[in-house]
Amino acid sequence: MSDILIRDVDPKILRQLEERARSKGHSLQDYLKHAIESLAPRKSSLENWRERVEQFQRELEGRPQSDSVDLIREDRER
Repeated sequence: MSDILIRDVDPKILRQLEERARSKGHSLQDYLKHAIESLAPRKSSLENWRERVEQFQRELEGRPQSDSVDLIREDRER
């Protein structure tokens, strides 16, 4: 694994981060490592969207679907 060095962190911010880490029972290093990892998704946005669409399609599979043209026409006639 690689290392990261961050310079010139405001001492007040550093204390806040240390307190957050301590309150969760983590070291500052573990807390920041988790935060950084959560900011860098392992999948691309396109992959995430494809998975969501596929999941949505599976959930709707077998359910009767209304024709959107009929629904729009119905709304216009009201």
